[in-house]
Amino acid sequence: MMLEPSQVRRVLCALDVDRMGSASLSMASLLAERFHASVDALYATPAVPQFGGRAAHVERLMNEHNAQERLTGMLAAVKGGVCVSPFVTRGDATTVI
Repeated sequence: MMLEPSQVRRVLCALDVDRMGSASLSMASLLAERFHASVDALYATPAVPQFGGRAAHVERLMNEHNAQERLTGMLAAVKGGVCVSPFVTRGDATTVI
């Protein structure tokens, strides 16, 4: 079955921000460029218990902020006219994605 360019609007790309230079991001960008689509880059931060108090809450916020910064840095390497949107979410990657 061949996909028509109009059938693909978004490409989901799950990333690990701790591993710079992701081949999956390169492939997602190529697919998006081919189909005139956008890329949704997703990273799931490890879940932190909600009942940990203020220190745990601050730690979770800092981890999410740092992940967002690393993800934005990875996406800066995407060339061409591909629109890439970063998303950081919480939870186990296999469940969230």
